[in-house]
Amino acid sequence: MRLAVLIRGVTPTGKNKVPMAQLRELLELSPDFSSVQTYIQSGNVILETDLSLRETE
Repeated sequence: MRLAVLIRGVTPTGKNKVPMAQLRELLELSPDFSSVQTYIQSGNVILETDLSLRETE
């Protein structure tokens, strides 16, 4: 299943800054996620998984 993951409170600058490359690399370490892509500096991620929606919360 392909999911769009919307992470709240992430900004490209300021105190909640999260480097998208590091976020992508961290998610790629999980054996449950594949084809991980980040979308600009928004904190939004597109990925594929076999987990149910409840398991991804």
